[in-house]
Amino acid sequence: MHVTGIYSGGYFVAANDDPETHQAKYLRVDAGLTLESPASRWAVDIVGKNLTDRKILEYKVPLPLSNGTFVSTKAEPWNVAAQLRYRF
Repeated sequence: MHVTGIYSGGYFVAANDDPETHQAKYLRVDAGLTLESPASRWAVDIVGKNLTDRKILEYKVPLPLSNGTFVSTKAEPWNVAAQLRYRF
C-alpha cells in the first residue's frame, strides 16, 4: 500500500496577479493497494487519484487574438481504477 500527499501553497498562474488566475492552496491525496498471490503469479492493483477531489488549476494560457482572455484546465476529479495482472 502506498499513499502520496501533494501539498501546494496558493499561487497565481498569470504574471498580472488577476484573481481569476489564482490557485488556492490545496492538498491532493493519491493511494494504491496491491494484492498479490504468494507465488507472484497474479496481482490486483487498486489505484485512487485525487481522492480529496480538489479542484486544481493546472494551467492558464492566453488565447491568440483574444485580448488577454485566459483558458484554464483543471485536474481530473477523484477516480479509482482496478487492474489485474497475470504472469504466464
